[in-house]
Amino acid sequence: LPPRETVGEWDVLCGRGGESNNFIGNRKYRKMISERKPAYREIPLKQRKAKTAFVRDIVQHVNNCGGRFIYVDETTGQYYV
Repeated sequence: LPPRETVGEWDVLCGRGGESNNFIGNRKYRKMISERKPAYREIPLKQRKAKTAFVRDIVQHVNNCGGRFIYVDETTGQYYV
């Protein structure tokens, strides 16, 4: 992230472990996924394009709320979009 830019409440930290598990943006993201999972599972397996569009809608929703998917470099602690 550029200097003076902070991680927001809708940002999703990619990775494993305590920081990403407990971050508010990740909790919101997991809740949204949990709520939408039944609808995703109703899409037939052969409709791969529909499944892809469904996932893109989720990503778009996060972006529309001001969120980003952020990678954390564990060796430097630097955040990357």
